[in-house]
Amino acid sequence: MFALTDRILADFIGGKTLQQNGKFRWESNELQQVKAIVRVLRTTTQQDAFLLEADTRGKFCHWMNLAIIDALSPKTVYFAARNYAPIAIPQCEPDTRASGPIAFKVFEIVDYTLVQCKTWPDMPPEDLKNVVPPIVNPNKGIVIDSKGPAWISATVGLAYAPTAPWIACTQLDGVPVVAISRDNRMPVGTELDLENVEEVIQQAMENPLPKRGEIWYFTEEYRGETHKHPCLIMSPDDRNEKCYDVLMVPFTTKDKHAHIHVYIPKTLTGLPNDSYAQCTNLTRLVKERLVKGGPAGFLHDENTMQEILKRIGQALGVAA
Repeated sequence: MFALTDRILADFIGGKTLQQNGKFRWESNELQQVKAIVRVLRTTTQQDAFLLEADTRGKFCHWMNLAIIDALSPKTVYFAARNYAPIAIPQCEPDTRASGPIAFKVFEIVDYTLVQCKTWPDMPPEDLKNVVPPIVNPNKGIVIDSKGPAWISATVGLAYAPTAPWIACTQLDGVPVVAISRDNRMPVGTELDLENVEEVIQQAMENPLPKRGEIWYFTEEYRGETHKHPCLIMSPDDRNEKCYDVLMVPFTTKDKHAHIHVYIPKTLTGLPNDSYAQCTNLTRLVKERLVKGGPAGFLHDENTMQEILKRIGQALGVAA
C-alpha cells in the first residue's frame, strides 16, 4: 500500500512550508495541480491501494480528500483515522430508493442540488459499503453538506462522480470548493459563494420533505409543555411530497408493551437509546409538527422495516 501524505504532496508542489501550528495550508487554486500529481502517482505506482494520511499535525480538508480520491479512482483508497483501522472508501451507486446508515436530504435549486448527509457520530466505518445515495438531477452540479467525518462526504462524492457535472463539499470552516468536475464552466478548485450555500442550507431546513424510512423528531403538547419524540416515517415518498401530513409510527423507550411493538437497537437508528416502534399507533402527523433540521436518522435494516409493516397489518386486521 502506498502512503500518500500531505508532506509528499507539498514536496511535489514545491514552495509550501509548514505554518506555526504545524500544518500545511492548502489553497483551492492548487487543487488542479494536486489532482494532476495524484494521477501520475496512480499510473506510475505499482501498488493497488493508497493510504491517505497526514504525517504533520494537520489533515486534508473535505474537498481535498474528495479530489484526491477521485484522482486515484479506480484504485482502492484507505483513510487513516485516529480511532479506527484504515477505512476503505467504497464505490457505491445512487438509487431511486436511498438506503443505508446515512439519512439523505435533497434540495434542488436553479444552480445546483444540495445533498445533505446525516448520520450518528459513532457510525462504524464498515457500514460505508451499505451507503446508497439518492439519484438526483444529472444535469446539475452537487453540493455535499456533511458535518460528519471526511470519509462520509468522500463516499457520497465518489458515488456521484461518474454522472454529476461537478461536485463540491461544504466545510466546517471555510468556503465550499469544487473537487470533481466535468464542466468547463465550473473547474476543479472553484470556490462557491459561502453566503449563498448557507442560505440554501437554511431553506432546506425550513422546507422538510420527509422520506419513508427516515426517523424524525416531532413535537407534542403535554400539560402545557412542548416535548420532542422520535418517529419513523411510514408513508411513501410521493404521498409525503404531495400531502400536508405524513403517516408515522412513534418510538418509545419503554418496554411495557414490548410483545406487540418492534424492538430497534440504537445502532440501527442513530438515536441515543434503544427504542420500540409502536406499531399499533400508526398516526397521521402534519409536517409542521416535524422538528426543523431534517431527519435524525434512517432505519436501514430492511428486515426490521418488514417486521414493523407486519405488525401494523396485524393491528389493522389485514395480516396474519
